[in-house]
Order: sequence, then C-alpha cells, then structure tokens
Amino acid sequence: MLTSLFSLIPTYLFFLILIFIIFPTIFGVILRFALYGKLKDLEKQVNKLVRDRNIFSAGIIDKIRQRFRYASERVETVNTTAIIDGIFRQEKVKIIGVSISWEIVDRASRMLPNLLLTFGLLGTFIGITLNLNNISTTLNQADGTDINSLINELQQPLQGMGIAFISSLVAIACSAILTLTNIYRNTTALKLEIFSTLEDYLDNVYLPEIPSHSRLDRAVDRMVSQQQDFLTRFHQNVTEAVEASLGKVADKIAAGNKEATDLARQVYERFTETAGTLSHGATQFQYAVESLEKEVEKVQKAGDKITEGATIFETAASQIENSQFAENLDRLTSSLAATQTAFAESTARLKTNVKELTNSNLHAADLAEQLSSNLNTFTDRLTKSASQFETVANTIEESKFDFTILEASENLQKIQTQFTETIRQLEQGIEGLKSSIAQTESSSQNLNTVSEQLGKLNEQSQEISQLNQEKLNQIQQSLYLLLKAISDHNFIKKTVSSLDTLQQQTKQLNEQSQQIVKSNQKSEENAQSNQEILANLQYNLMKLLTIVGDSKNQDKIASEVVEIRNVATQLNIKLAEVNKSSKNSESLKQETLSQIQKELSQLVENMNEHQALQKTGSRLQTSQEQDK
Repeated sequence: MLTSLFSLIPTYLFFLILIFIIFPTIFGVILRFALYGKLKDLEKQVNKLVRDRNIFSAGIIDKIRQRFRYASERVETVNTTAIIDGIFRQEKVKIIGVSISWEIVDRASRMLPNLLLTFGLLGTFIGITLNLNNISTTLNQADGTDINSLINELQQPLQGMGIAFISSLVAIACSAILTLTNIYRNTTALKLEIFSTLEDYLDNVYLPEIPSHSRLDRAVDRMVSQQQDFLTRFHQNVTEAVEASLGKVADKIAAGNKEATDLARQVYERFTETAGTLSHGATQFQYAVESLEKEVEKVQKAGDKITEGATIFETAASQIENSQFAENLDRLTSSLAATQTAFAESTARLKTNVKELTNSNLHAADLAEQLSSNLNTFTDRLTKSASQFETVANTIEESKFDFTILEASENLQKIQTQFTETIRQLEQGIEGLKSSIAQTESSSQNLNTVSEQLGKLNEQSQEISQLNQEKLNQIQQSLYLLLKAISDHNFIKKTVSSLDTLQQQTKQLNEQSQQIVKSNQKSEENAQSNQEILANLQYNLMKLLTIVGDSKNQDKIASEVVEIRNVATQLNIKLAEVNKSSKNSESLKQETLSQIQKELSQLVENMNEHQALQKTGSRLQTSQEQDK
C-alpha cells in the first residue's frame, strides 16, 4: 500500500515536500530545543540568585541589574517588566553558526505548524485545480464509444489528485510534530516564570540595596542645599550688621572679661599660696600635737610611778608600825631611800619633760621627720619580728613545747605548794621567836626548840630552793622563748592596729594643746609639792632610825611611825590630786581625744610590755648563769 502510495508521488513533488515541509519542521524543532535550553539555564541562575544574594551573576542578569539600577536612580517608579522584556528581546541564540534573536526563535517556533498546514493546503489546492482543468479537457475530447481510452486519459489527472492530498498529509503530520514539541518544551510558560522571579528579585531584594534618588529625594536635596545657602548668606549678613552696630561694645565687654579673668587668676594664686601655707602649718601643728601627746603620756607614767611609790611608802609605814625588828626597819629604810631616789629622778624627769613639752612646739617639724623615720624603722622591725615569730612558732610546734611547759607548770605548782607550806612554818617559827624574845629569861628552852625548828626549816628551805632552782633551770630557756614569741606576736598585732588607728585620729588634737600645757604646769607644781613631802618623809625615817638604836624608846618609835604614816598618807592624797588634775585636763578633751588617748596608751603599754618581757628574759638568763 505504501509502495502504491509513494508511486503516486512524482520526483519533483518529493523534493518540494522536503524543502517546504520536512526541512522547516526539523529546523523548528532545533530552534525550540535551543531556546528552551537557554531559558532553562537562565531560570536556574535566577533561582540561585534569589536564594543566595552574594552569588556572582553575569550575562543577561547583570544587564538587567545595571539597567534597573540606572532607572531606579533617575525614575521614582520603575517599570520592571518593560526592562526585563527589553533585555530579553535583545538576547540572541546561535543556531548552526547563525545568531538569531530569542523573540524571533520563539515566534518562528509557534508559527511553523500553521505555516506547514498552509503549505499542505496550498499544494492540495494547486493539485486539485490543475487536475480539474485536465479532467475537463479530457472529458471534452473523449468519445463515448471508447471507454478504455477514456480511463487511460484519466490516469494523469488522478495522479495529480494524489499529489495534492499527499502534500497535505505530510504537512499535517509535520505540523502535529511541531505542535507536540512546543507543548513539551513550552518556552512561553518558562519565560513567564523567569519574568516573575526576576521581578521579585529586582523589586524586593535588589532595590533596597540601591541608594534612593527619586524625585522626592532630589527635591529634598535641592531644598537642603538652598537652605544651607540661605543660612550662609543670613549668617554673613547678620554678622556684618552686628559687628557694625555692636563692635565697640563687644570690644569693651571682652576687655572687661579679660580684666576680670586676670583678677580671678591672681585671687586664685593667692588663695593657693595661702592654702599651701595653712596646710604646711597644719602639718607642723599636727606633729607638735603628737609630740605633746607623747609628753603627756610620759607625765602620766611619772604620776603612776609616784602613786606606786606612795603606795610602797604607805605599805612600808604599816610594816614599820607592826614590826619590832631593827633589821626590817633597815631594809625598809634602804628601800625607802631607793624609792626616794627613784621619785627624785621621776620628779627631775617630770621637770625635764615639762620643759621639753614647752619647747616641742618649736621643733615640731624635726620631730615629725624623726617620727616618720622611726615608724619606717619600726615597720621593718615588725616585719623581721613577724618572720622570727613564724620561725619560733614552727619550732614550738615541732618540739611539742606546750607539753613541756605543761609539765614544768605542774612541777612548779607543786614546788610553790611546798614553798607555801614552808613559809607558813616559817611564820609560825617567827611568831614563836617573838614570844620567846618577850620571855627570854623564862623561856630559854622554848627558844632552843624554836632555833632547832628554824634550823630544820632552813634545811627544808634550802632543799626546796635547790629543787626550785633545778626546775627553774629546766624551764627558763623555754619560758624565755615562749614569752619572747608571745610578746613579739602580741606586740606586733597591737602595735600595727594602734599605728593604723593613731594615724587616722591625730588630727583631732589641735584645739586642746593649750589646755594640756596648763595641766602640765599644774603637774609640775604638784611634783614640787610632792618632792617637799617626800623630803619630809625621808627626814622622819632618818629620825626613826636614830631612835630605833635605843630599844628603850618604844613610845618615840610608835609616835615616829605614826608621823611617817601620816606623811605617806598626805603624799598619797597629793598624788591623788595630781591624778585628779590630770584626769580633769583629760576630761576637757574627752570628746575629741578619748579614742586617740586610748590608742596611744595601748601603743605605749605594748612597747613597755615588750621591753619588760625582754628585761625579764635577760634577768632569767642572768639568774641562770649566776646559779650555774
């Protein structure tokens, strides 16, 4: 059947079908696939650009961005669709080495199916028209008697009818192929999708990145520039007008301000100099007050020593009154003489301290420098003492010194108990001795017994003394180290705290210095009176010594003892007045100096305690060497 069908097609018709139907169909399919591939690649680039804004773009996308940026800087409302469509119309695709516009390719792909149908119909109509003319001519020339010749003559028109319908059939088939290709590779839908994505990117992503230069922005810029020009001209005009009208007045005001500034500077400089002088004077006065406070402490210490001496005098007078032995009186006299010497030295020191207190105000600055250097030295010593204390503490901890001290303390307590019993026995023997002396003639046997008891007691005392000496020799070194460590530790803590508090509170002594001087003068007068009373007491004691030499003058001894006791009582009262006057002077500055006085006293006590402990340790070492 196909053979008979192709036999109807002449050779020339076959070439015409190839040229006008087959080749355009193949060319249309190639155009459609090429255009669809380009649009598909562009769609991928646009989608990547929307997802990742920092991706590099080139080609048509870069052209669209540049055109959109250019339009956005000059037009308030940009027609994005027109820009995209215009760029698309300019793009071309190469097919068989020929560059063809995308728009032409798209239109050609859509028009080719219709064009093929047109070619097919044209061939059909041409064939039918030619065959009808041939059939009409053949029928007119044929005879009705010869049918075979008529059929042979109709072969050629029928062949022409085949040509007409075969061309239409091929054209319809190729048109169907192109239509299916256009449906499968729909470039129109893909193009609309690309347009929509590009509009979204340009309007919503790329536009905010472009600096705005719309009409409103340009109008605002012009208004700002005009306003700046107006303000500049206004400033110049106002400046010229003000200078012309108020120039002289402004010069006068400036000159007046300059003079006022110079005067203020001079006043400030003078105030600064005055403040420096006042600060220097306050510093010197502070040092003087510190020196005065130290002298007051010395005076108080002297008063305390005088009080202790008076108490010792009163105790000695009581013992003299109760005792009937010349040996005790001699010891008391020597003690009293030593105490009187110490009291005279204290009085002399008191006078010297008062004089130094009077002259200390003139040497306040020197004292301040010395105090500063002493404090620095003392701080270094405190540091060294702290390190020594740590070493001693480690040594004590390693040597289990506390157990040794505990055992030594227990032994010492036992020895003290034995010594107390011995003292009691000695007191009993002394009482027996007194009764035996009163009844010497009638109680000689009792005297011998007492003498024997005294001998035994002396032996026991010697044994106890030996035991004491052995135990004391064992604990002297340990006790000395312990006392030194404890004293150094306590002294460091107390001294540091006292120095810190003293440094903060010395400024409150300014208003009370004159009252301190007055109280010191009164203390000097009381010291002179006390010295006179002490001289009277010494005279009475010397007189008592001369009377004691005669054992018959018991009444005189008693009267002298009473007189000495009265003198001691008077001295004690006088010392109480001294203490009272010192307390009165202290009460005048109680509100401002109570805390400072407490800290200074604590500092002095710590120093004295430290010195006393050192002296005690040295005495223990000396006594140990003497015992050895």
